[in-house]
Amino acid sequence: MTCKFRWRSALLQLLDKYHALPAGDQTWYFPTSRKRSNKKTHTEEPPIARIFTDGVSIQNCSVRFSPSCIALQAGSRSSSLGATSPHSNCFSHLILKNAGMGFPKITILTTPLVATSYAALCEWVWSRPASVAPHVLDFSNTHIVTLRRHDRQFQEITSTVDHFIPDGMPLIWLMNQNGAKLHDRVYGPEFTRRCLQDSPAELRHFFLGGSVNCLEKLLARVKESNPSIQIVGARNGYFSPSEEEEVISSIVNADPDCIWLGIGTPKQQIFAKRLKSRLNSGVILSVGFAFDVLAQTKEDAPAWMQKRGLTWVFRLWKEPRRLAGRYIKYNSLFLFYLIRDAIVGIRNR
Repeated sequence: MTCKFRWRSALLQLLDKYHALPAGDQTWYFPTSRKRSNKKTHTEEPPIARIFTDGVSIQNCSVRFSPSCIALQAGSRSSSLGATSPHSNCFSHLILKNAGMGFPKITILTTPLVATSYAALCEWVWSRPASVAPHVLDFSNTHIVTLRRHDRQFQEITSTVDHFIPDGMPLIWLMNQNGAKLHDRVYGPEFTRRCLQDSPAELRHFFLGGSVNCLEKLLARVKESNPSIQIVGARNGYFSPSEEEEVISSIVNADPDCIWLGIGTPKQQIFAKRLKSRLNSGVILSVGFAFDVLAQTKEDAPAWMQKRGLTWVFRLWKEPRRLAGRYIKYNSLFLFYLIRDAIVGIRNR
């Protein structure tokens, strides 16, 4: 009760002071956790960009309370508000959630990567209103980032991706060199597990990917971890080009809020682009390897290897014939483009 009172009290003070919300079909988002850190551990969420936007009246706004935030759905436009940066006892950051994401992006090899965390991204997915246009999230490792830089056709295919999520530790290290201050990557399999485990009952999920055996095990484990989850459709990832239209139609007819794709790169990026043009709303999440990890049909790297950016070494050891050529080529290209960009950057100073 005390916590709810503090939320409401701080919220009313804030609205009374600024009298406005952002314009259009948008949401102001107020994380309620305080900054907490000490010399040994850091539990603070990464910094979030402050928003500068035109304002609207607070009429017809809806307020949603959750354990981690307060969200307000904006009403109709009325007056203009200058740049603001409100603070109170309960609020440490202010996020704008609209057609985009209120987190900063840092570009690595032409790919704008979102500086976010597991908790923040889960909340973003859960709170997407059904009226908002469809969005594509791609959980990108160094392979995908390098492929976008190296292959113009793949870059064009992924041009409709709204948010690239840093899935590999080397990307986090590079982002931190540019001021991101992230403590961890947002790894596709772990994010999928957390997002599904705590998914609100009203969200509708569709799964596309994996083998028949993998998909069956995945669905069983998802339902076991979250009995109230709403699964409106599922299909294995083995379908021919002639069957693609049927697959897309089944997804559209199911009207899901979240579409989980685990059909591998570049197939899932190509499919996501085509699917997005057919949807009215929803979030398409390209999570690839997550299906096999959660279904436990393939073993994931131990935590100590993941933290040191060695997931690729473990996967190469497990599947050398399939992955050796890819890793040799794209790991080398990743380093090549980093070094070349650094040299060009120095020459241009």
